[in-house]
Amino acid sequence: MDSSKVAENNSNTTIPGDETTVKVSRHLSFIVEEPAPNGQPSSTRARRVHKKSRQGCSNCKKARIKCKENRPVCDFCQHRGLKCEWPRFQMTSFIEANRHVETTLGTATVPRKLQETGPVFSSVDFRLFYHFIQVAYPNHPLGNDSVWTHEIPSIASDYDFLLYSMLALSASNIVANGTPAESSDMLCTAIAHRLKAISSLNQAISTGINSFEQGNAMLATCFILLFQSTMIADGLVEYMTFIRGTIAVGTSMSMKKMKFLFHELWVNRSAESLEADLSQTPLIDGDLARSACRSIENLAGLCRSKEEAQMYGSLLMTARALITSSRDAYIGLQRIYNLFTFAMSHADFRDLTKPTNDVGNLLLAHFVALQLIILPIAKAERIQRSTRYVYREKFNDGKTVMWLRPLHANAARHLESYYEWTRFIEKEVIEGRYSSE
Repeated sequence: MDSSKVAENNSNTTIPGDETTVKVSRHLSFIVEEPAPNGQPSSTRARRVHKKSRQGCSNCKKARIKCKENRPVCDFCQHRGLKCEWPRFQMTSFIEANRHVETTLGTATVPRKLQETGPVFSSVDFRLFYHFIQVAYPNHPLGNDSVWTHEIPSIASDYDFLLYSMLALSASNIVANGTPAESSDMLCTAIAHRLKAISSLNQAISTGINSFEQGNAMLATCFILLFQSTMIADGLVEYMTFIRGTIAVGTSMSMKKMKFLFHELWVNRSAESLEADLSQTPLIDGDLARSACRSIENLAGLCRSKEEAQMYGSLLMTARALITSSRDAYIGLQRIYNLFTFAMSHADFRDLTKPTNDVGNLLLAHFVALQLIILPIAKAERIQRSTRYVYREKFNDGKTVMWLRPLHANAARHLESYYEWTRFIEKEVIEGRYSSE
């Protein structure tokens, strides 16, 4: 036989701490070579042992008898009081084999669930996805209906945060417009999907924007979550936060020269494109506008910080515009949004909106109330929507009145008198005496 083939078919292994040499034959059977007496090297030829005792103990092999292989002590060694020793590789193999059998028996009778490679969605979620495309998608940015109904759904399966946010907004829309029985179940679904969307979005943002598709998915998610915030009782600060989020994501994409799926996202043409509608919009009730001005003017002496003074000035300018021009009032409302979106630093925004800021709480209450009375003017935006499913409730008219309840509940006792006008607006809207119609 060729020497190279011999080397291929036979190999020697010496077990650490033992002088026994294990030779593996080409038929994968084990042959044990005992060390030669007086420390002399063993012969190169394997010592042939009894063919029926290959798995037996060392004493049986020396006696050339068949070993009963009773572990840990065989019959031969037990009768003669000998120490029954097994080749180390056999004991290890036996222990490992027993462990494998125990593991197999312990788990074989319990069916294992297949490993999940991604989120699992139900038939209800598929219904919500369809409802989003047909009814519940946001109406901002203006003129992007086809993007919301085609491009955004086509990339949703690749980004959990986008898909969860779509399902969350859709569920909230059903809660707002569905039957009480249906709304109860959908409310839990809406909140659960929202929390998953926010958690997944935070994780994605922490790693940065790696592609234009991912950036657009993040941008769409911020728009969706801010729209859902209008349906949550204490969602005002989150609403403002996600508006800032759209700016942060959009700015990062612009710096990386990434393309936007949304058309004319940052072009300030909303007032221009709606010029005809805004010019035909009648003025709101004069007494209501003047009462807004008086209430806001009373806040002048309370403002201490820069962000409070800026917010106060923007609110007062918008309220005064309501008396003379619906168009100017609409543009003034946009300036308020630009203030807390672009102008304020993160620290200033945090200080203005923190629950312990009594003056900030008062300014936010006037912001919500002022936005409610501007609804008839802002309604001109919706004329551009092209969907055939048009519900009055879909646009969430007046639903943000719920934001006033936690703000009023958090009002400082020494500032109660400053909330008189905002409480009046809350009551008028809730009781149906004032709406966007």
